[in-house]
Amino acid sequence: MHLLLEHSNEINLNLTESHKYAEIKPINQQDIDYAFNTVIDINTGLALLSKFSSALRKFNPTFDPRNFGFNSFKKFCNSLPNYVMHEDGKIVSLKKKY
Repeated sequence: MHLLLEHSNEINLNLTESHKYAEIKPINQQDIDYAFNTVIDINTGLALLSKFSSALRKFNPTFDPRNFGFNSFKKFCNSLPNYVMHEDGKIVSLKKKY
């Protein structure tokens, strides 16, 4: 299955069988980048996943990772091609790939 970015950019994803029939909606990479940039820690380059989630929902109140075939926000974030997850104990953050 593919997560579709606006402007027809496709991202290959490994989805579980339970997501096989999920309706996949396009996602705008600029929206993702905007939300990330509003919560990034400029010293570390990391954004706490909880803050990133809040920023996405504040920017787009209808955002729900299930609309993209994921049953959790963490799995959705793991699928983002321009970002990498960082886990330090129970603290989960996201960092942009450069």
